[in-house]
Amino acid sequence: MLGFVEAEGCFSTTSRDRKTPERCFHLAQTEDRLILDSVKSFFLITRSRVLKSKGSVNFPETFFTIASGDLRVNFRVVEHFKKYTFKGDKIRSFREFEAVVLKIMETNITNTGGPFTFARKKKS
Repeated sequence: MLGFVEAEGCFSTTSRDRKTPERCFHLAQTEDRLILDSVKSFFLITRSRVLKSKGSVNFPETFFTIASGDLRVNFRVVEHFKKYTFKGDKIRSFREFEAVVLKIMETNITNTGGPFTFARKKKS
């Protein structure tokens, strides 16, 4: 898993308003959807689509991608790659991703009483 994500994976963090960080774990693979389905099973990704692209002039192959911004999935990804650490350049983007995920988890625990309990607005 480590080598595959090192080569084909992407950890991204963004912030629309500089107050609310967003995070996403992406993977891409040419021609072989089975590998991405295996990764989805491994990390228990249930709310992600596998997108298929026909390719282009520069990339003629069929291209499959998955992406997950789900906090539970991202937490599992962080826990796995804390245990099995990257050796190459991927470590930088992973560390940023990890910091954002853990900060959101910490805020969630503080504000809602549990890591996976999300506050909901009361209906009027």
